[in-house]
Amino acid sequence: MAHEVIAFIKGNCKSTMSPEDINQLNEKFEEYKINDFDTYKLHIHFDPLYKIITSTYRIPDQYNFNGKKDEIEKLEKYIPESTIETLSYLDYVGEKIHGCKKQGEGHWNDDLDTASSTDIFKLMSGLNKYLQSNQLDENHETTKEETEKLKIMAELAQKYNLEIRFFDGYFWQ
Repeated sequence: MAHEVIAFIKGNCKSTMSPEDINQLNEKFEEYKINDFDTYKLHIHFDPLYKIITSTYRIPDQYNFNGKKDEIEKLEKYIPESTIETLSYLDYVGEKIHGCKKQGEGHWNDDLDTASSTDIFKLMSGLNKYLQSNQLDENHETTKEETEKLKIMAELAQKYNLEIRFFDGYFWQ
């Protein structure tokens, strides 16, 4: 079995969202209860999709970090630097570390990763466009399907200013 991650909307969807949006969630996603949230989830593969989501890009790249990261997926392969610059970032001594995964003290208090639904939507839109004309080495169709679904989830979540959270399923599988 492949290593999967659960992506879910951080919020009580049924009490927050319109009936039309709830219908769309019901059609595409599985209901999910976590902590105090009645929400919806999507299983995504760790490799490559979650690795892309958790990748970062530094501007300015003072230590050539972007050029040395052979072991991780590179955001700049899938979306242009102009889009990367609009993603959330952590200011690390003047170097902005851009990416979807929120970083910093307030985001390290549990085992779940958090991302802005707007950032996820931008990345999934770019990745979806990339996958239309480029073939991945492995799991192309699965990644394409997961990207399309996560884009829909993020689009609905951003209408209500809700975040997307990720639970790395390595230990629950």
